[in-house]
Amino acid sequence: MIRSAPLRKLLSHRLRGFGKSEHTASALKAGCISECQFLELDVRTSADGEMFLWHDARTGKLGDIDLAFATADAEALSRVRYQSGEAILTLRDALTIFGAESRPDQRLCLDIKDFGFEESCLRLIRDACLESRTCFISWIPQTLLRLHALETTAPLVLSCCNLMQLGAAGAALDGLIANWRLRLGWIVVLGRNQATTPLGSLAHGFQHGYFCRQLPAPLLEAITASRGGICVHRSLTGRTLAEYCSSHDLQLWVFSTDTTPDYLHYASMPEVDVVFCDDAPTVIEGLKSNGANGGG
Repeated sequence: MIRSAPLRKLLSHRLRGFGKSEHTASALKAGCISECQFLELDVRTSADGEMFLWHDARTGKLGDIDLAFATADAEALSRVRYQSGEAILTLRDALTIFGAESRPDQRLCLDIKDFGFEESCLRLIRDACLESRTCFISWIPQTLLRLHALETTAPLVLSCCNLMQLGAAGAALDGLIANWRLRLGWIVVLGRNQATTPLGSLAHGFQHGYFCRQLPAPLLEAITASRGGICVHRSLTGRTLAEYCSSHDLQLWVFSTDTTPDYLHYASMPEVDVVFCDDAPTVIEGLKSNGANGGG
């Protein structure tokens, strides 16, 4: 039995394992008929405002054409193909698939990668009547604050490099980089005090990383009001962070696992609410072969 580590905590990271390529229509359809509770999709936005499912700021790593989302229009991006031959999927089409083929209890987790398009994204979600089944995730605190201002009813989850488990070293680092807004190639490092400052030219087409120990008040208020939480790398979990989350009514999400034992290790922790997995189908089969079930 896995009562302490049920399938209800399982999140499929980028739909990996459900198809030949992540984020594709075939992977999404397979995820929708699986026992996975959460399906996570990364959302990038083209230069003309169309939203696509993709993780990186450029398509070259996985696609047959190398385009930058911040400078390419939707027509150009629609010609990108994965190595499997499948086309890049728009968020609009993904919502149609999820709405038609998912189980009623499944949740869609949208990881927003570009700032400034929150109103358009929320409009798509509401038009598809999926707000009650959506969670918003982002490394960009400004995105979550904007969604809160737009009065979304969806939970807001901040991905961050939380420094609480690093003790005195983490406190020192938190103070050192608190005011940072540093660009390192296509990566933007944001310190704790940068949660509400304008991003300007660093808003679109980057991979953001937010560093903090405790959440600044406006961000904490927005996240707790949404019944959301924080998402951290599994190496940053521990008693100190768990107590902080518990005392502030924050959910704790953990990334990322790829085997059944790894998933079980984190899902069995009562303080962990959701566990990212890079191979959810294998984990599901592993749980079944061990006589497990997802009944909670």
